[in-house]
Amino acid sequence: MKKSNIAIFLLLITQLTHSATKNEIMQVLVGSHTAAFGKNNLYKEFIKPDELNQWNSAINEVRKYVEAHSSNNLGIKDKDLINALTSIEKANIDLINTIKIIRASSQSPDAIKQNIAALENIKNTMIQVQKKLNSALFILNKEEKTITRDILVNAALFIETTAAKAIRDIARV
Repeated sequence: MKKSNIAIFLLLITQLTHSATKNEIMQVLVGSHTAAFGKNNLYKEFIKPDELNQWNSAINEVRKYVEAHSSNNLGIKDKDLINALTSIEKANIDLINTIKIIRASSQSPDAIKQNIAALENIKNTMIQVQKKLNSALFILNKEEKTITRDILVNAALFIETTAAKAIRDIARV
């Protein structure tokens, strides 16, 4: 990654130390996702550790935002938002680990088949998270929770899209 891109990313992360906006978080998600997973083939091109760290930092910023903006006036966390966050964080870890496993086991068709199933599961889970979030109704703090939902839906969409791309890329290994 170019030094100028790293500088922009660090500037955006620094900006996120204040109460981040939806647009700032989306910029970090888009930029870090493109850097980490915007490869022609996820198995032929190495995902650099700093690119992966940027993506994980972006997901961490999503977590911080959700934790700060998912409570009602009584301090009770919205279970739909928190459950979605938990699913997204788990899917992110599973996605990254599955890509690494497939790269390491590229000579084993059985291992690849098993991991294609794992990628399908990640993709389908993220589709379900998006559907559940999009159908969630918020009564208290509606605007704040709607923005939080939008951020979570986009994070789930990035993971879903990457899992689908990883499945397509296997055929081209």
